[in-house]
Amino acid sequence: MGSLKKNNRRGWVVLLLIVMNIVSLSALWIGHTKRPGKGRVDRQGEKFLETRLSLTTAQISELRDIREGHFPKMMNLTRDFRNARERLHKAPRTGNNDSQLNELAAEIGKAQAKIEREIYDHFSQIRAICTEEQKEIFDKIMIDVLQRGER
Repeated sequence: MGSLKKNNRRGWVVLLLIVMNIVSLSALWIGHTKRPGKGRVDRQGEKFLETRLSLTTAQISELRDIREGHFPKMMNLTRDFRNARERLHKAPRTGNNDSQLNELAAEIGKAQAKIEREIYDHFSQIRAICTEEQKEIFDKIMIDVLQRGER
């Protein structure tokens, strides 16, 4: 029975990571086409959560702090990811050998893993400020986002 609970918990963690990946990729894609301006954070997602979760004033303040800490980290991580990909795609012109290509591919994987971890931490922090009732709603929102991403 303990094994079943452990597997169920792992399944939820994997599901949450997938959802966060979809959300982050969507945010990055939308961010490339519509940026609110250098140094400004788009508040659309924040407003959505405020409304759907009926956040208190204190929770809204915490959410803003969480988001404002998250976005600069994501900008740096995505920059590192893009730089690694650019180096890999320039490799045919520079004559890199298989060993160097494997190193570049591993660097891309590490950069993506850092992005995924930051997204996981970000949503975990948001979930942590929620009440038990809000957590249920938050979890449903995350599942909905995942399902939309699968279409």
